Amino acid sequence: MKFIQVFRWVNPSQQYFCAGNLIKDTEQRVSFHYDDEYLVKAPASLDPKNLNLTFQKVFTTLDGQLPAFFTQFLPGQYASTVLSELHAPWDSLDEFDRLYFISKYFGDHGAIQLNAHDDRQENSIGHCEQDIETIAEAIQIFQSENHRVVFNKPSLSICGVQGTRPMFEFAEPETGARFFAKPSSNPKYNETPIRFATNLLSKSAQIDTVKTSIKSFGEQDIAVQQNFKHAFFKGEDTNHVIKFNAVPIDILIENKRTPTYEDIAQVIRQYSDQPETDLSQLHLRAIFDASINSTRNELNNFHLIDLGVNKWRLAPSFASLPNPDTAAKFSTPFTYRHASRALFTPDALFSAFLGHTIGLNNTIIEHNFDLLQKTLSNLEQIFADANLPSSISEFFESVLAPHSNHLIESDDFGFSPNT
Repeated sequence: MKFIQVFRWVNPSQQYFCAGNLIKDTEQRVSFHYDDEYLVKAPASLDPKNLNLTFQKVFTTLDGQLPAFFTQFLPGQYASTVLSELHAPWDSLDEFDRLYFISKYFGDHGAIQLNAHDDRQENSIGHCEQDIETIAEAIQIFQSENHRVVFNKPSLSICGVQGTRPMFEFAEPETGARFFAKPSSNPKYNETPIRFATNLLSKSAQIDTVKTSIKSFGEQDIAVQQNFKHAFFKGEDTNHVIKFNAVPIDILIENKRTPTYEDIAQVIRQYSDQPETDLSQLHLRAIFDASINSTRNELNNFHLIDLGVNKWRLAPSFASLPNPDTAAKFSTPFTYRHASRALFTPDALFSAFLGHTIGLNNTIIEHNFDLLQKTLSNLEQIFADANLPSSISEFFESVLAPHSNHLIESDDFGFSPNT
């Protein structure tokens, strides 16, 4: 029998509590068992749907599969490619054994700590500047030389990162605050300044988004985003580390056909502590992404975070990035009618249709569209104030150009979403 101890950070007491054990028995069944003491001291469900304490304390799956909540801690496609070269059996391991293997080297996932009971486990994020520069350089080599192996052991900074793109996580030595570094991986343009510029526009439109900056790693400038699950506050008498448990929305959705934003909205209505506010944010992010053609809007880029004890809220946005190919499909269609910018114009009518589809009233819809309109109309000034070169404005204008009439107002907000 193998097992992984699961610890959850509790912000008020500034300490970890053992939430329970993830166990794989001799018949390959995997089960998570909440700890009885945890139920008394910190009775928050790790997952409002798949590990909800209201229903039971033990959750079982078959054939080595993990309960859905724990799949977010498996390495993404990039890290898995590296690991398959470093550890020959990797591709043949089931989900539990992959997580067990990784947890020997890296168990620190912010609010969640995984301990596979192995003396090789290292629970910290490395933040040696020289090591980080080496990782950044290695990623560039990895991309340019057809998956050449550049790591000689499972890297702490990549093995806990999901997604298909190369990136790594690091921590500030002084505070322990954590960040994701996202090297450019698009052959058509340099994503680093564009990611920073997109963040400026998001904030101008009052989208709740993570802070993005540009940091030098050796000779490379890379876009860096704060990890929304982790924050550090320095007080007069004491310092506080805030860690939020998070759940990707894709594991909370019932519709497994082709989920749309209506399905995301259903999750928000079911689990959010403030559904109206979060639905408004979802709509604002959607019309922004449609306007800049941010097509990589995968479901696992949407999260709920627990701000208290089962106080779930929509997590900040972190993945918006323009795509110059306006014929490309969105990873998550806004509706079944709106799967590619080639099929619709991101104007006020689209905004109203989507808003009504996810259950918003006209006042919120008009307010959100007005925020977007003002931001995109002021794009050049926003970039000039940030001392960005004119080429950045030209890039965004080229992305917006095929649908430049998206800023035209429409008075027709009264139609039914089903017409």
